[in-house]
Amino acid sequence: MKKAFADGADAIKAKGEKGMGDRVTDPYSKDSVRVADYAWGFIEHDGEHYGQLVAYYRVSGLVPPESRPKK
Repeated sequence: MKKAFADGADAIKAKGEKGMGDRVTDPYSKDSVRVADYAWGFIEHDGEHYGQLVAYYRVSGLVPPESRPKK
């Protein structure tokens, strides 16, 4: 997971500020979208999965890692 996030961050950094305005084709919808919008979509989607994981933790009687007391 950490490597996937690091790879994504590296890809965004490699594009640079100007490259974020480039357009790419979404392989699913076939729409032309800006790289920045595509990246934000992935971030939002990851947030939704995180929320689901937190719910699964709580339903299972566990405390999610980010909610645990800091040592």
